[in-house]
Amino acid sequence: MKHICKVFGFFLFLILPYLTFSQRYSFRSYTIEDGLPQSYVQTIVQDDEGYIWLGTTEGLARYDGNRFVLFSKKDSLAENAISCSFINSEGDIYFGHEKGAISVLNKKSKSVFRKFILPNGVEIKNRIHNILIDSKKNLWISTLGEGLYKINDNKAENFNENDSLGNFVFSVQEDVDGNIWVASDKGTFIYKNNTITKLNLPEHKAYTLLLDKKSNLWVGTNNSGVFVVSLAQLRSKNLNDPVSYNKISVDDVLAHQKERQLF
Repeated sequence: MKHICKVFGFFLFLILPYLTFSQRYSFRSYTIEDGLPQSYVQTIVQDDEGYIWLGTTEGLARYDGNRFVLFSKKDSLAENAISCSFINSEGDIYFGHEKGAISVLNKKSKSVFRKFILPNGVEIKNRIHNILIDSKKNLWISTLGEGLYKINDNKAENFNENDSLGNFVFSVQEDVDGNIWVASDKGTFIYKNNTITKLNLPEHKAYTLLLDKKSNLWVGTNNSGVFVVSLAQLRSKNLNDPVSYNKISVDDVLAHQKERQLF
């Protein structure tokens, strides 16, 4: 919860000057009174047809621009508490849950969910924080307590503190070369050629990752601001060596604010 508040506060700090000094925006708040199952919304995703799906701690809501349609365990959801969501290239939506289950909504069904069954009898018991299906159709599941799972070809692999990755994984991203980047309580890692390697950055706890269009990796940290690493430099160097990076701090944000640049 503290992490969510910090991230929200940081981005709110970034955009407030632009909301104040540029054009004025109209905001509408939706709560339980408007049809949401719960006001604590943890994830939002929009499907190919424009429907907005909102995962809350007490169920799922589909919004069509006029009204909310609610779904819960009674409608075949694996759990009511939804922690994350991901839409694949076919338009199917994966919903991660607080107690480790995954519900999958097929694009054609609209309202019929199935529980995703992990191979080898694996059962996740902790919160699913992030889901990714990469370009090779591998399913990556980050958890808060059990590390990272890779699912493919009826095989489940688990990477955790025994692999130096850590048990709390907050973000998973794929770059243009097909490498998988991971943010955890132990730092920033890359999964390449079936090997996990830690990126040599000074901050040991990474919370969020972003790969931009210029092939830069943005790493949001616990209390050291944001590190920006060019992936081009990493292609030709030993990943165990220190990497070059730019560090974004509050002072940098204020400087960009004066130049009216918004990330």
